[in-house]
Amino acid sequence: QGPGTVGSRLAHLRIEGGSGAEINGINYLAMFSIHDTGDIEINGLAMRRNHLFDDMLHVVYGRGVHITGIDIVGARADAIDIDISDVTLSGGTIDNAGNDCIDMMTSTAALVGLRLSHCGDKGVSVGEASQLLIMNTVIENSNIGIESKDGSATQILNADFKNNVVQINAKKKNWRYGTGGRVDVRKSHLTSTKNILNADKDSSIVVRDSTMVAGARAGKRVTIDEDVDFSDVREARSTGYGDGLLVTPDPARAWTGFSD
Repeated sequence: QGPGTVGSRLAHLRIEGGSGAEINGINYLAMFSIHDTGDIEINGLAMRRNHLFDDMLHVVYGRGVHITGIDIVGARADAIDIDISDVTLSGGTIDNAGNDCIDMMTSTAALVGLRLSHCGDKGVSVGEASQLLIMNTVIENSNIGIESKDGSATQILNADFKNNVVQINAKKKNWRYGTGGRVDVRKSHLTSTKNILNADKDSSIVVRDSTMVAGARAGKRVTIDEDVDFSDVREARSTGYGDGLLVTPDPARAWTGFSD
């Protein structure tokens, strides 16, 4: 926590059986808390069996937090909670979280090369004017794959949604943000017996150049482009991601290794 921790580097870290605490009037809500700091790099983070407090990992007022190689299993509630921060998560798995695998509030984040499985509520909850980019990621066997709400924008590229009860949900929950959530899905693969996509009147979901096995059950504010294929063929109809991305990669934040 604090300016003295700016530039910290941690590697090959394993934490088990921890909780949170209140220290000097500050609430630490997770087994591993990152507060009011920046330029943080964590490589190889395994976490198990937290108790009492909800979160495994909590980032608040974090600027330029980069975490690679995560292995998080059995979170009591949310596995990762990101509040008012700028975070990149790349490579690894989150499995069997009691609530959300990842929960965002008023933050900017990128999730690259992750597998999110058996999330008790949402794979990723994107709320309170957050901006999220998801690439090369699997979200499976969860209640809701992605939920975007309250002025948040979520861009999804090269993702797999497998057997979530609701694949994608967009809504307005808090009137203070004026609008609901926006989700733009491209070059992705959705597999479920129903492929439920929900968007309320203040929100929108667009699916382009993707495959949706077994069709879709989509609401009025959901647009399924004509280039969507309702088979199990994983082949894009066009090269490149096209125009009008909601959230675009920032070359200053290590967007490398991904082709159209």
